[in-house]
Amino acid sequence: MWILSGIKFIKITCGWNFSCGVTDDNFLFVWGSNKYGELGLPKEHFPQEVKPVRLQVNAFDVSMGLRHSAIINSKCEVWITGCGRHGQLGLGPTVLSSDRFQRVPRLGKISHIACGQNHTTAWSSDENAIYVWGDNRHGQLLLNIEKYKKVFTAQKIDIDIKHKVKKLLSGWTNTLLWLENGQLITWGNNNYGQLGIDECFVGKMKRIILPGDRTVKDVALGSEHTICLATDNTLWAWGWNEHANTGTNAEEKCIFSPVQVPIEIDDNYTILQIYAGGAHNFVVIDKKQHPESDIHIT
Repeated sequence: MWILSGIKFIKITCGWNFSCGVTDDNFLFVWGSNKYGELGLPKEHFPQEVKPVRLQVNAFDVSMGLRHSAIINSKCEVWITGCGRHGQLGLGPTVLSSDRFQRVPRLGKISHIACGQNHTTAWSSDENAIYVWGDNRHGQLLLNIEKYKKVFTAQKIDIDIKHKVKKLLSGWTNTLLWLENGQLITWGNNNYGQLGIDECFVGKMKRIILPGDRTVKDVALGSEHTICLATDNTLWAWGWNEHANTGTNAEEKCIFSPVQVPIEIDDNYTILQIYAGGAHNFVVIDKKQHPESDIHIT
């Protein structure tokens, strides 16, 4: 895409049919569908499908869901745009859509943000607390399902996590925390095994343990499946498998516990990064450097 040629991005994020990138000088480029205002571009001035545009907003982190987007700026504030019919904007019950980024009120200093299908989750490292808003039909907000079906303003929850958070991720209807001590904590919908446990439904936090008590090196969530890289260079997956999302040879449509992905690389290569889309994945690998050489081969 020549429009973006020569621009250095430090993060690329995709929603359902729209994308964005944060540059090394913390500007935000957006492109794709703007039908619901999910790009933060006024619909009266922009078409429903937009080529890459640089917004005059400051972004240090970004996440995209089905029809909404959220950024964290240098002040640790959350700004959000798009569809809010389920409360996923966190702007109150009267603001059900926006085609401009607006600041989410009632939040502390936010360090991590994750947009699900119709919900949003934010983590404050200063407070060791989580803020949630949006759809809660599957317990993805960790609130009582009967009392809180939809939450239109941010709710702060102390989930008794004392370790630093390395990643906050969201699938369509589930959420995952990767902690600095290596633990994976997850909650929400488990209809396809996306929580990595063999229970029909879980509306509370659960810990995922890799076989052999392996240590997590990286983790990524798709819409309803998870892939996880261990420090021993093995790849694991669980969840929705209808389209071979987990990369296994299993015929089951759901994988309810971590299984090793039979990725065909030899011992001379190491997996550097892992990525998950809605129903697909890809990994970045690198050839290991020989001890007798200072040359890094890729």
